[in-house]
Amino acid sequence: MAGYGFRRDLANSRLRIEVAGTEVMRLTATGAVTLYGGTLTVNSGGVTVTGTVTLPASTIAAAAIKNLNGSHFTTKADVNVIGGAALLFRIRTAGTAAGETINVTMAEGIRVVDVWIKPNTAGGAGDTIIVSKAGAAITDAILAGAANTVVRAGTIADANWDFVATDVLRVVEANGANNPVIDVYVLALRV
Repeated sequence: MAGYGFRRDLANSRLRIEVAGTEVMRLTATGAVTLYGGTLTVNSGGVTVTGTVTLPASTIAAAAIKNLNGSHFTTKADVNVIGGAALLFRIRTAGTAAGETINVTMAEGIRVVDVWIKPNTAGGAGDTIIVSKAGAAITDAILAGAANTVVRAGTIADANWDFVATDVLRVVEANGANNPVIDVYVLALRV
């Protein structure tokens, strides 16, 4: 087969594989494999790597950063066969004696599917959280319990769970006995 060949480079302890006189692959005595201008395809089985895989920065940026951006997650219809990525919003209250209202303006359409809270200090009678769509309640009043205890919303109102861009997700903390700082977690899907 003219134009294909193996060339041993004894002085540098490596084996070169050439196609039409151009090096396409290099194997070294240390076990390194270098491909030149080609693609590695594994038709069956798998690849096991022990050591380090180095990718060019441009490849990492294109594959990882772009695809992890929330704007690239697709909207999922009912009964989809490929699940959608969830969006998690974390909102921390200050635990002020007068209570607190925190507004978060949505950048895209979402559907709230779950809400839970974790008080950082013990809650007491009347220390509650309500999550709403600009005043229309999505959850019931979630009572803050013992410190670091996770408490889920008892109800999610599907009449209010859908948001479009610019709608306001509102967290209202009513402080009663203890005024705890509370982490509020809102789990949503893009719609």
